[in-house]
Order: sequence, then structure tokens, then C-alpha cells
Amino acid sequence: MYEGEGVFDVTELKPRAEAVAGEVKSQNRQLIRNISNVSNLTHDRLGHLNRASNIAGISSGDGDLEHGVWVQGFMGSETDKDNVGSGVTKSNISSKSKLHGFVLGADTLLDEDTTIGLAFSHSQNTTKQKLQGILTNTDKISSNILSIYGSGMIDDDISLNSNIAFGKAIIKTTNQTAANSANSINSSSKQKGDLLGGALIANYRLYANESIEISPRFGASYNQLTIKGHKDGSIKIGKTRQQELDINVGMAVSGFYDTDSFTLIPEINVDYSHGVWNKGNKVKISNHLDQTVLSQKLSNNKGVLKLGTGLTIAADRIEFGGGYEHSIQDKSRAHMGYVKVRVHF
Repeated sequence: MYEGEGVFDVTELKPRAEAVAGEVKSQNRQLIRNISNVSNLTHDRLGHLNRASNIAGISSGDGDLEHGVWVQGFMGSETDKDNVGSGVTKSNISSKSKLHGFVLGADTLLDEDTTIGLAFSHSQNTTKQKLQGILTNTDKISSNILSIYGSGMIDDDISLNSNIAFGKAIIKTTNQTAANSANSINSSSKQKGDLLGGALIANYRLYANESIEISPRFGASYNQLTIKGHKDGSIKIGKTRQQELDINVGMAVSGFYDTDSFTLIPEINVDYSHGVWNKGNKVKISNHLDQTVLSQKLSNNKGVLKLGTGLTIAADRIEFGGGYEHSIQDKSRAHMGYVKVRVHF
């Protein structure tokens, strides 16, 4: 599928441009998901503190325990199907991705109602993409994201969580030459990306007693991704700068079961987010004469449904646990599991 330098004909370059458009779309989705995952994991940390703030030994600010350090490791996979081109030139694209990484955070109480923290995340994505069933490229994406997060209690039942995140990404792509070519030589490219995001979530304690709590939530999130333009053989991929604003709604149901030495906290949750505004949602691919080969939309703006479950074991100064999350967006299906450890002092 790779077209070497020296090819200028728009028609001849079209199949390669369609494959690259699918590649860029997949890269953008992975990077947006990376920064969204960091927001979700920090909100999970804050939401857990808010829901369990009335249980001794769980909050980082309970008694003399004003600080908390936590680490969360995660891994997952994703499959997706899409189409590029139109009419008789429409082609089917499929991709499979694997993800792993970690988040390391620390937070402290400013007062009895306010928590603030700092977190660092590193993630690695590997994606293999096929066009009409033929492998066209392999992407390896590395992301480093720093986030500042905080939570404040408005009253006994309402709390606000927020975070601001920014980071850098490196995308390494290996492109395949013509399919089944015994003498094929792969080409490779490297791009850099900038990530920016933020979210504000309101949590409401709808019902609570000693053994269960039901907490709906509502908020908004903003994500921005910029990838520098670059050359790839005979085509030029323009700079992409994607911005999106999402509305988020969800609910968490938590249980609390006390023993003599720890508290067992199972939880299930459901969340839905939908894009209400986006900008810069196209990539332009041209030849070296700056003639446009393809202008492709990057996002279908479909909503994301997330279903999750988790279990935490909390003692006076330490808690650990794990969980699982399943995400559905149009034809994309993603799975992520995680383990976590938190120490309070």
C-alpha cells in the first residue's frame, strides 16, 4: 500500500490516501481516549473519596490522614470497523489495538471539604490496521500526560470534581508496501502530538445508608489534540487539530460491607458521553504538488457508552482493588481492566 516518492497522480495516490485517512482517524481516537482515560481515573479516585467520606479510614483526610498516594495500572484492547471513500471506491478498514499503562497520583486536603492532587500517566498503544483485509500499517503510540485534579463538597449530598490535563505523544508508524510482495520494504514515519483536556463533574448523593449509596453524576469535558503535518512517501498529511466538547451523564451504585479490619466496597457504574461541539474535524492529504488527494472527516461524533464494575478493599491506611470497563462507540468495542493501590498518611 505504500507509494514511494516520485508519484504525483491524484488517482494513483487515492488508495494510499484512503488508507492513511483511516490511520489518522484511528490515531486520533486512541489519543483522545488516552486523555479521557486519565480524566476518568482521577475522577474515579475523587468520586471514591466523596462516596466513602462518611466511613472511617477510607478518606485521605479522615482524622490525621490528610494525604494520599495512589497508583493504578491498566491494560486493554479495542476493535473497530470503518469505511473510507464513497460509492464504488468505498473501502473497508478494520483495526485492532492493545493498550497498557499506569497513573501515579498524590493528593491532599486543603480543608475538610476540599481535596487537590497531581497525577502523571504513561500509556502505550499498539494498533494494526487492515484495508480490505490486507495489513496496511502498524502504529505505536506513546503518551505522557500530567493532570491537576480537585474535589469540593458543596453540601452533604453534592460534590464537584474537576481536572485539567496536558501531555505529549509520539506516534511511530510502519507502513506496508504492496500486499504479498516478496521484495517489499516497509516505510516508517514518526510524528509528535500535543494533548489537552479538562472536565467538570457534579455528583449527587441520591440515596445512602450504612450499606449502599446511589450517586448520579452530570458534567462536561473538553479534549483537544494537535498532530503536526508530515510527509509519507509521495503524499503529505496536513496538520490536524481536533477539538471536542462532550456532555457526560452517569450513575454509580456502591455497597459498603464492614469487617473487623477492613471495608469491602463493590461498585457498578454506567456513563454516557455525547459530543455537542467539535472543530477542526478533518485531515487533508495531498501530493507534493499540493494538489488535494483526499479530505477526510476524522470523527463520526457518535456517543460513548461505558459500563464498569469494581471492587475495593479499604483499611485504615491502605486500600487496594481492581475493576473492568467496557466501552461502546458506534462499531468500536473497547475493554479495559485495572488494579489499584492507595496509601493514606
